[in-house]
Amino acid sequence: MKFTVDRKTWVRGLKPGIVTKLLNKHGRCCIGFVCQQLGATDDELRDKGRISDLAPGVKLRIGSGLDGGFTWIGEAYHINDDYKITDAEREKRLSELFAANGHEMEFIN
Repeated sequence: MKFTVDRKTWVRGLKPGIVTKLLNKHGRCCIGFVCQQLGATDDELRDKGRISDLAPGVKLRIGSGLDGGFTWIGEAYHINDDYKITDAEREKRLSELFAANGHEMEFIN
């Protein structure tokens, strides 16, 4: 699948101790965009930290769009939140990670 991340509302590279959410008042993390594009609603995503925090039915629906496995998604969270790398490096690493798992990542705006 191809997933799109909108840089204007993408929350990433936060300072230590600050935790991103799939969706909050500041925007979405990269996996929040993925979940949205797999059909999760804003209400289902709001203020949830990880896919594992979602309701079981939502997790199943999203999991099927990610080939059923979430092990590599943990790495995506780390890349998204790494404040020590540039956005260019973050986008490159996320794109490579998604490609290695059969998906495409596009960054716009």
